[in-house]
Amino acid sequence: MVLTGLAILSGCGGSGVTSGGSSGSLSQSNTSTSGSVTPRLLPPAPPGQPPSAGSTRIQTELPAGYAVDLRPRVNPLVVNLRSGWNMFSMPFVSLSQFNVSQPGNVLACYRYDATTGNYVELNFNNGAFNSNPFTGYWVYCSSPTQVTMNGDEQTQTTISTNLAMGWNLVGTPFSVNTPTSQFQWQSGTLPAAFASFLLWPGVLTYNGSAYTELGHPPTALPAAESQWIYAYAPGVLSRTVTSLAANRSFELPTVNSGGFINASPGDSTTIPGWTVVGNGGGNVAVIQQDFVFRGTTIRAQDGTQSLDLTGFSDLTGIADVGVSQQLTTETGKTYRVSFYIGNQVDPGGPGGTTSTVNVEINSVLAFTGTNSDGAGSNVMNWRQFSFTFTAAGPATVITFRNGDVAADTSNGLDNIVITEEPGPGA
Repeated sequence: MVLTGLAILSGCGGSGVTSGGSSGSLSQSNTSTSGSVTPRLLPPAPPGQPPSAGSTRIQTELPAGYAVDLRPRVNPLVVNLRSGWNMFSMPFVSLSQFNVSQPGNVLACYRYDATTGNYVELNFNNGAFNSNPFTGYWVYCSSPTQVTMNGDEQTQTTISTNLAMGWNLVGTPFSVNTPTSQFQWQSGTLPAAFASFLLWPGVLTYNGSAYTELGHPPTALPAAESQWIYAYAPGVLSRTVTSLAANRSFELPTVNSGGFINASPGDSTTIPGWTVVGNGGGNVAVIQQDFVFRGTTIRAQDGTQSLDLTGFSDLTGIADVGVSQQLTTETGKTYRVSFYIGNQVDPGGPGGTTSTVNVEINSVLAFTGTNSDGAGSNVMNWRQFSFTFTAAGPATVITFRNGDVAADTSNGLDNIVITEEPGPGA
């Protein structure tokens, strides 16, 4: 298998750059209108052809594979890019922070179009990244550079991408090193696809001068990085997020268009999966997203419905009402809770200006999030929050409680995703 390093080629024209064959060469024929040729940085060529499907593993000049440590994510995520070429991915759906320590150090950025075999040149900024969360990128830095980024995590039930036959530059779509067992290839698991040679088990990363095996097969895909994956036939790579929280987006009960359904403390049947808790004089409300309150359309963050923790029957507001659910957990395991808080800004009116949610684990306050970003908008503004907790036993009760003052009658909650965090080691 031929390994390639830095390619510096001629050309200055369009965004499509043709990659070469197994020799690893790249070519580009465009020149400027004056006839001069400008040197240009291009990424390493895709790897050479792997063994045919069903072959046993052969020894190549690639070093032995290594395990990827599975560490909890941190916010913001800091990525250290080396001098030279780096394989990079964007793990956030939308960016709230994207800072490059030395922007002038970043001289080139590309993604790879596996259907044409071309590299596509991009600008390395927060508007450049493909909406497909599995997109991988090459980034070239003239000297070591640090990228600090934060934003909304992937919370869709299923994310997927189509892989072409041959090599595909695939980005890790999460800000934490993710076990390959959590991904699917077609109708089976990713490890099963490696074992049956639907995909070549030798997933490749880049060490700054040559391709190396991430593992054979790899046990995890590293956060904020991309890797080469070879498919023997076209197919779909996906990951399905399964939240421990039932009815995580309050799509039940079904609410009529533009309406809402109230539920009072002690009620454990109106909102499947959830029990309403708090002061007996208050309530919560499941809202259909065409509902309008004081000029603000209460659009859901996920699906077509969301929950208002202040309810609608008592417009004086009750500050401590909320919803709780018992989760099945494992003692000592760490779990991540991701959720969205909805805010509308209604100065001097009952909608208030801030939206605060207090989250309790087994009746103990574990996290407080406040969203005050809704100013100037006539639709509900949603902001994502997340935290982790360690389970103390096989059952854990989580409670989301209204933290607004009693006179504030708008506080949205939606898209609650609770997942087990990878533990240390691989």
